[in-house]
Amino acid sequence: MQFFKLSAIVALMSAAAVTQAADWNQRATLECARRSWTAIKASVDGDIQGSWNFLPPPMRMALQQGGAVNADNSLIANPTLEQIALIANNLPQGIFFPEADDIVD
Repeated sequence: MQFFKLSAIVALMSAAAVTQAADWNQRATLECARRSWTAIKASVDGDIQGSWNFLPPPMRMALQQGGAVNADNSLIANPTLEQIALIANNLPQGIFFPEADDIVD
């Protein structure tokens, strides 16, 4: 079972065909994401929770210390622009960007 989970996570994280379309360092992108946060959160929470233990410790630590995740490893409900940037810059592309990019583009 662990191998299957790990395989799924590796597939998500190495989505080589996925290109990051939105510029997550731009204020306009972050503001759009904040307005659409409910949809973004709903689309990526399951992937984050399922892959949390497989994320590198520095990523997990940055998200936790930045207050971007809840105790159950789901994204917080009302992030600041800085927390959205932290999330976008610390989660692997295969987990955050496909869904979030589709929503903000």
